[in-house]
Amino acid sequence: MAVSLIVKLCLANYLISELVANKQAGESSSLISVSSKMDVKDKKPYLSDDMLNILPSNIIHKILDLLPMRDAFRTSILSRNWRHHCAHVLELYFDDEMFQGSAYNKLSIECKLTHVIYPILLLHRGPILDFCLRLSELKSCDQIDQMILYLSKSSTVESFTLFIRVGDAHKLLPSFFMLQQLTHLLLLNCAFQPPSTFCGFSRLTRLHFFNVGITCKVLLHFLANCPLLKHFTLFGTEKYLIGRWDSSFVELFECLPLIECLHMNSYPVQCFATGDMPQKLPTLVDSLTVLHLTGLCISREVELRSALLLVRSSPNIQKIVMELYHNPNEVVSQNAMNLLDLEDYSNLNLDHLRELKITNISNTKPGLDFVKLILAKAPMLKKVGITVDKQVDTSNEVKMLRDLLEYERASSKAKIVFTPRLGSPALSKRMDVKDLKVCRPDAMNDLPSNIIQTMLTLLPMRDAFRTSILSQNWRLYCASIPELQFDDEMFQGSVYNKLSIKSKLTHVIYPILLLRRGPILAFSLSFSELSSCSQIDQIILHLSINSTVKTFAMYIMVGRAHKLLPAFFMLQQLKCLELENCVFQPPSTFCGFSRLTCLYFHNVTITCKVLLHFLVNCPLLKQFTLIGGEKHLTGRWNSGFIKLFECLPMIEYLYMSSYPVQCFATGDMPQKLPTLVDSLTGLHLTGLCIAREVELRCALLLVTSSPNIQEIVMEMYHSPNKAVSQNAMNLLDLQDYSNVNLDHLRELEILNMSNTKPELDFVKLILAKAPMLKKVGITVDKQVDMSDEVQMLRDLLQGCLVREIDIIMEFDIEVGMESHGI
Repeated sequence: MAVSLIVKLCLANYLISELVANKQAGESSSLISVSSKMDVKDKKPYLSDDMLNILPSNIIHKILDLLPMRDAFRTSILSRNWRHHCAHVLELYFDDEMFQGSAYNKLSIECKLTHVIYPILLLHRGPILDFCLRLSELKSCDQIDQMILYLSKSSTVESFTLFIRVGDAHKLLPSFFMLQQLTHLLLLNCAFQPPSTFCGFSRLTRLHFFNVGITCKVLLHFLANCPLLKHFTLFGTEKYLIGRWDSSFVELFECLPLIECLHMNSYPVQCFATGDMPQKLPTLVDSLTVLHLTGLCISREVELRSALLLVRSSPNIQKIVMELYHNPNEVVSQNAMNLLDLEDYSNLNLDHLRELKITNISNTKPGLDFVKLILAKAPMLKKVGITVDKQVDTSNEVKMLRDLLEYERASSKAKIVFTPRLGSPALSKRMDVKDLKVCRPDAMNDLPSNIIQTMLTLLPMRDAFRTSILSQNWRLYCASIPELQFDDEMFQGSVYNKLSIKSKLTHVIYPILLLRRGPILAFSLSFSELSSCSQIDQIILHLSINSTVKTFAMYIMVGRAHKLLPAFFMLQQLKCLELENCVFQPPSTFCGFSRLTCLYFHNVTITCKVLLHFLVNCPLLKQFTLIGGEKHLTGRWNSGFIKLFECLPMIEYLYMSSYPVQCFATGDMPQKLPTLVDSLTGLHLTGLCIAREVELRCALLLVTSSPNIQEIVMEMYHSPNKAVSQNAMNLLDLQDYSNVNLDHLRELEILNMSNTKPELDFVKLILAKAPMLKKVGITVDKQVDMSDEVQMLRDLLQGCLVREIDIIMEFDIEVGMESHGI
C-alpha cells in the first residue's frame, strides 16, 4: 500500500510539473484591486497566482486524496477553486494527526468536535464515502450522535470507523443503522443495540468489533443479515459480550456463508464452545482462508478443542495465526495433555496451508503437539514463524528447538523462523541451524531501489530518517539522501525541547553527516533558535571536503552574525546560495562561484568592493536578492547602478531593500542606464520611500532601463511626520518620459501606498506606459482615510491604457466594509 501511495504521488508531481511548464503566459481579464490593511507576504520569483488554479479537476482530486486530512484542508486557502474541491473530498479521516499543534492542546474533545469537525461537515458538498473518527481522547458525547445523524441523511458512507478510547461505551442511536451503503464497519467501545426493524447491512463485506457491547441473539441476527460478509473480527470480554451465549460454532458459521478471514480473541471463542464439540463441523467452512486467534490458552481443554475444530473444519485454510496466552501458575488440564494422543486425526488434510505463525508459545505439551500436528498435515506449508514466551528459560528454549527440528514435516519446503525470547544470548548462537532463518521485514526490504529513494525524497526529513530502523538496506538509502534540510519540523517533540542549539547540532546533525554515503546536493540550516557557533564551521568544513553541494541555505536567527570561514568558499558546485545574518569576507584567492544562478543575501555583512568582485565572478547569476541596513553594508559605497549591472549581465530577477538602493544611488543619476538591462523581467523593491528624491530617481532609473520588465513589486514606506521633498514632488512633471515604453509589463503591485503626489505620479506613469498590463494590485497604507482612497482611485483611472478595470475596494473592518464600483 505504501508503494502504491508513493507511485501515485510521483505521478501527481510529474503531472503538476508538466502542466505548469506548459502554462500559457497571460490572463483573460485585467484587474486593478485596491485594498486597505491587507497582509501581503513576500512574493517568490516568477510564481504566478494562477499556476495552481490551472490544474485539471482530476489532478486536484488526486492530490487531495493523497494528502493527510489536515494538509488537504489547508489547500482551501489557495483559491475558490481549491475550496470547492476541498468541500468535495470523499474521505474524511479525523485522528490525532489532524489536531497537532499548540492551538489544539487545550481544547476539550467536545470543542474539537464542535469547532473543527462540525464546520467541515457543514461546508461539505457531495457524497462522503469514508468517515473515520479515532482521536486518542475520544469519549462518548452528544456531538458524535449529531455527526452520525448528519451522515445518515444522505447515507452515502461506505466505510465507517468509530473508536471510543476513553470512558463508557457509546450507544449507537437508530440513525446509525440507516447507513445502508456500508461495506466496511469498524467499532471500538460502542453499544450495538439496533431497532427491531433493522435488517442488517446488505452490502457489508468487512466487520470489526472491538469491545462492542452486544448480545448473542443480536450478533447472530445481524450477521445473518449481512450476506456478503467476508472479514469478521470479534474482540471482547465478559463486560461486552453480554447476556446468555448458548449458541455454538455451528450456528455462528451458518450466519457466515462467505467468510474468508476470521479473527477472534479468547473470550468469544469460549462463548461459542458450548455443549459437546465434534472434531469437525457438520458443514465445512470452504471459504475460510485466514484464521487468527488471539489470547488463546490451549493448556485449557475447551480452547484447544475450539482451535482444532476451526482448523479441521476449514479445508481451504491458507494461513493460521495464533497469539497464545500462558499462565505459569495455572496447571495444564490433563484432558488437554492427552487430547491429541487419544483422538484420531488421520483424515485431517491441510493441503492449502501456506503459513503458520504462533507467538508466545511455551514448552507445554498441548502447544507443541498442536505445532507437530500442523507440520505433519500441511504438504504445501512454506513458512512457519514461532515466537517463544518470555517466561520460558534458555534450557527449555533449546529443548523446544531440538523437538521442532525432529518433528515430521509433510512439506519439504517449510522454513521455520524461530524467534527466541528477548535477552537470550545462549540461544542466539544456535540460530545458524539448518532450516532456520532470521526474521526480517521482507516486504519493505525487497522494494526496488528507485521506489525507496522516491519515498525518502517525498517524506519530511524527520520521517525519512526514522525508516532507517526497517533494515540495513533502508539504513543504506537513508545514508544516501541527497537533500538535507534541518528546520524546526526536524526537532519537534518533547525530547528536543530542552536541548541547546549546540546539542542539536552535535548530537543530531553531526551523526547524520558522519554516517552519510554519497553526495549531498542540497543543505539547509534554518531552525528558529540557530545562533553562531563553532559547530556550524565544522559542518561547513565537512561539506567542503567533497564539495558536491549545489544548494546551500543558512539562516542565523539569533545573536551576532556568523563569519564564514575559508572552507565555505570551497563549495564550488553551488548554484543556489541563501544566507541570513552572516559575515561574507572571502579570502583574496576566491574567484566567485562560477555555477551560481540564484543568490539571496539577507542582513549579510559585506563591503561594496567585495560584493561587486563576487558578483562579477558569478557570470550565470539570474536571481539576486540584497536586503540589509547600514549595519550590514559596511565601508564606503561609491559605485553606482552602472557598475552593479555590469556585474549582472544575465540578471532576470532583482530584489532589493531601501538601504542598498540608496547605496548605489551615487552621483548624478540619468533617466536611463547607458546600457539597458534587457534580461531583467522581475523587479521587487521593499521599504522604498519615493517621497524622497533619491529613492524615486532610483525606482525610475531601474524601471526605465529595463525594456523587457514583466513584473514590478514595490513595498512603500511612508512616514507621516516627514515632509515630501519638493524635488520629488516635481520630478515627474519636469522630466520628459515620452520615450519610455513598458511593452512587456504584465503585473504591477504597490504595497502600503499613500496619497502623496510622487507615489501617485509614479503609478500613473506606469499605467500610461504599459499597454499590455493585465494586473495591478494596490494596497493602501493604513494611515490613509477612506475619502482619500476614493480620490486615489479616480486619479489612477485617468490616463490608464487598460480599458476594462474591475476595482475592488475594501475599507478597514473597524470602520465598516463597503464595496464601490467606479
